[in-house]
Amino acid sequence: MIRLLVIIAVVGFLTCIVTLGGAVALGGRDIAAQGWDRWSWSDRDWNIGWDEHGQRHGSWRNHHKDDPEWATTTREIAWDGATALMLDVPGEVTFTQAPEGPGKLTVTGPKRSVDTLTLSGGRLTDGVSHTGGRLKIILTAPKVTRFELKGVDRLNIEAYDQDSLEISTTGMAKVTGQGKTKALKLNMTGAGDADLAGLDAESAEVSISGAAEATIAPRTSAKLDISGSGEVDLKTRPLKLEKNVSGSGEVRELES
Repeated sequence: MIRLLVIIAVVGFLTCIVTLGGAVALGGRDIAAQGWDRWSWSDRDWNIGWDEHGQRHGSWRNHHKDDPEWATTTREIAWDGATALMLDVPGEVTFTQAPEGPGKLTVTGPKRSVDTLTLSGGRLTDGVSHTGGRLKIILTAPKVTRFELKGVDRLNIEAYDQDSLEISTTGMAKVTGQGKTKALKLNMTGAGDADLAGLDAESAEVSISGAAEATIAPRTSAKLDISGSGEVDLKTRPLKLEKNVSGSGEVRELES
């Protein structure tokens, strides 16, 4: 078995060398004249985005650098009073619970995306294809208790204090959170990551399908359901623990 793995590794390495050599041979003149810098792909040059059909693709930032429609802008949107935030745009969200009163969204990103954003029933959408990366979104509202993320969305929850909190993620979404709640419900599909060690919860229900990872800190009870290679890391020892693992997943319990 080890010998087979070594052979595969060597063959792969040689294939990479041959491919690189071919690229140099084909582009040798341009490389010699303009250097390797012109041929590098850095985070400054390449954007990953999604179109209106949810298809992932990339684009050159420099291609739009002089287009005013791609200039960075900030827009405030009055929160519509919904108890859930659902993203239909790639976003990096910071949520801070506010006292009673009207809430608001502050969104920063390419003008062509920000100007077309609409909010209805807590669902944020836009009318253009996305090639500008994640929008930066700050939500300040009093009674938001449910969040839905997908793709590579990011969510940071600060100063949370509600009876319940429900988070659903698909893809490679990432969540962090601090505060307290009586009942936490976390549903994860894909390979996302949820670090809720800073959330003081009385009870927690976690359902993972895929390779997602969750860190939680329930005090009274925890019900954990893992299908696939997902992992749950318990930072507390709840009085009642129910777990169901199918596949290579794992529940890491706090050692006494």
